[in-house]
Formats: sequence, C-alpha cells, structure tokens
Amino acid sequence: VDRRQRQMCIRDMGETLEEETKRKAVEEAYRFLGLEPYAPFAQVKVRYKKLLKEHHPDRHTKSATDNAEANEISAKINAAYQLIEAWEESQAKSFR
Repeated sequence: VDRRQRQMCIRDMGETLEEETKRKAVEEAYRFLGLEPYAPFAQVKVRYKKLLKEHHPDRHTKSATDNAEANEISAKINAAYQLIEAWEESQAKSFR
C-alpha cells in the first residue's frame, strides 16, 4: 500500500478525536525530521540516523551548554522516530 492510498484510507475510516490527534502528532514528527508526512519508513530511518549523528551529544563537547542542547535535540529526534515507528507498526497490523 503506497503513502497516498494509506492517507485516503485513514480519512475514509472516520477517525475518532484520539486517532486524529495521534495522526497529527505523527505528521508533526515527520516534519520535525524534515520529511514529508508518510514518507517511506526506509527514508525515515536514513534521516533519523543522519540527524542523530549530526546532533549526538558526544560531538558537542566544547561547552556544557552545547552538550545540553545536543542532548535535548537528540531526545526530540528519538521521540519523533519512536512515534513514527510505532505508527508504522500499528498501520501494518491494521492492513493485514
């Protein structure tokens, strides 16, 4: 099932408020990673690894402020990736 078919299917199912909130959070997570919502998961993985490498705290050791900021950004990157991963898994289960 491609991305557009999945989007249409989601809209046609008549989402509850909770489902709509989750979907919007997932779309925001895609945007945070710099991707178009519902991009292929392989693309999400590549982007996640690139961003995490770029913002890893071990690479920002010049000052405590840099390190703290890198920790915060890394945490947000991880949270976005985990949200998308969980969403993808739940969507895969619902299409079986």
